[in-house]
Amino acid sequence: MHELKQRNKTKENMHSVVSSVSLGDHPTVLNNKLILIATIGLFKTCVGTAVLSMPKAISNSGLVIFPILLFGFSVGAHYGCWLVAKTLDIIGRDDMDPAKVGEFSGGKYGKWFALTMCVLDPWGSTIAFFSTLADIIRPLLEEHHLFGEGTIWTSHGTVILALAVAVFPLMLSTKISEISWVNTLGVISLLAFTIGVLVNTIQHNIGLSGAPLGSADTNAVVALTVIAFAYDGGQLNVFPYYRDLPSPASGFKGDKLALISGLANYAGACCYFLVAILAYSTYRDDTKDDVLNNFGNSSFIYVTIKITFAISLLLTIPLTLFECTAVLREHVFSENKWTNIALNLALIGTAAIIASFVPSMYSAFAYVGATTATAWTMILPPLWFIFTVKEAYREGGINDGNEEEDELTEGGESNIQEETPLFVKNPSLPPKPSKIQLGCAWVFMITGCCAVPFFIYSTAI
Repeated sequence: MHELKQRNKTKENMHSVVSSVSLGDHPTVLNNKLILIATIGLFKTCVGTAVLSMPKAISNSGLVIFPILLFGFSVGAHYGCWLVAKTLDIIGRDDMDPAKVGEFSGGKYGKWFALTMCVLDPWGSTIAFFSTLADIIRPLLEEHHLFGEGTIWTSHGTVILALAVAVFPLMLSTKISEISWVNTLGVISLLAFTIGVLVNTIQHNIGLSGAPLGSADTNAVVALTVIAFAYDGGQLNVFPYYRDLPSPASGFKGDKLALISGLANYAGACCYFLVAILAYSTYRDDTKDDVLNNFGNSSFIYVTIKITFAISLLLTIPLTLFECTAVLREHVFSENKWTNIALNLALIGTAAIIASFVPSMYSAFAYVGATTATAWTMILPPLWFIFTVKEAYREGGINDGNEEEDELTEGGESNIQEETPLFVKNPSLPPKPSKIQLGCAWVFMITGCCAVPFFIYSTAI
């Protein structure tokens, strides 16, 4: 019964994806549209509010060290996405989520650990998003006397509450393809923001002469944790796009998704570097933790930069919390409309309340990057990959190709339980990963485990 329910649910998911694009599309056109949707979505996940702290990060780490850290972590983030995608290929199911993969690789403890991380990480990011948005909107309202300076209407809490109410309707979609227009509009707003920063640099650039090339103190480590936060969420959002993308005629879905995530990660790194170098060359030692604080509120170009980024950031929140609510509905609560509304209301409400007390955006980014973001990038993906390979390819395991015959009781009835196992044989198992691939996964995971306490210590001091 359980297996039949899962099959029906998978069919419904795929039918919804097809319907949301166009029922009249040719399969090739449909596939290309879904790939484009996934590419835009993963890019938008990569490039979010952390772009505001990149100029400060390059100021703290130096002109040479910063791009090394940035593109190095971009490679690591892509590798984490590749590990997740390959793990899903090995399991061979289109309805997987982080909790199910955690259960497959680590039993019930692995399931609940993955579920906890799946909730805390995007929820912590949403807190940082709300805090940043309030810091952008409040000065604009006060500067232009829309509600008066120092009134309750321009208070930090009121602005965050208004933002939460505005984004809440976008949180209620249960298929990630249904909010593809949100990601597209967010990317357009981000492009407008980048153009605005470029125009500002052309007008006020003071150059990079004498700028430090590198720094070896704790500021550089904190800059790395901010970069880690920048790539937070990419591995988590591999899951919904893996569920939505159709299986290719040849090869494996994970290979294509790994390529898409790579394009998104490296395009995001280029965007981060461009904004960082432009803003730093304009403000140098006066670069703020949030580069928008370097901009005034009266100039048209400054106001445009802030509004376009605020729109882009607000539209990031539905994508950030999507997999979080999906996992909670699947494993903790129930799959219905009212549960979805209540979960999103609880997550948005608590994030908005806590955001009212966050003192520094840069500090918030650093702590999230040092903990959950590093775990999602460098610990969970290789852990899942290693133990999934161990289980799937072991002799006598679920994917060894041996079908056991039903054992019969004395009465001639099958003794197989009515409830089928969650993980069954994958009929199209990929080739077994090499020892080098497994070794790289082990090194990556151990590095992540060592990095977390070091990052936390460096951020704290």
